[in-house]
Amino acid sequence: MNKNDNLDNQNPTTKKYLTVYLIIFGALLLCFRAFQNHYPLLYSDTGTYIRSGFLGTVPLDRPIIYGLFLRHISLSVTPWLVIFTQGLLISILMYLVPDRKQALFKKNGLKKNIYDDVFLNFKTFFF
Repeated sequence: MNKNDNLDNQNPTTKKYLTVYLIIFGALLLCFRAFQNHYPLLYSDTGTYIRSGFLGTVPLDRPIIYGLFLRHISLSVTPWLVIFTQGLLISILMYLVPDRKQALFKKNGLKKNIYDDVFLNFKTFFF
């Protein structure tokens, strides 16, 4: 019996809800370090991006796109919305990419376990 048989035999609505819950849980897990720090992690160039987004000026050495992303996602209220949105985007990608990559490897006759890559990346990030 395949371990995925249980998921495949479930009601499609239940499967969709489970997928959404897993993606949200993954996003919260990716935000763990910021929650542990009690404030989003900042880097030396964070102020430049925030300024470019809120003032609408293009810095000489930075693109304005991420600054605009910060402005619109934060709703000019809190940086936590940006942190969660980034975690959500990465969680969605981590959910979608393994299936596509596995299909590509099968099509080309290669054998590769994508979950090994995800585990190693996760381990490197958190430990």
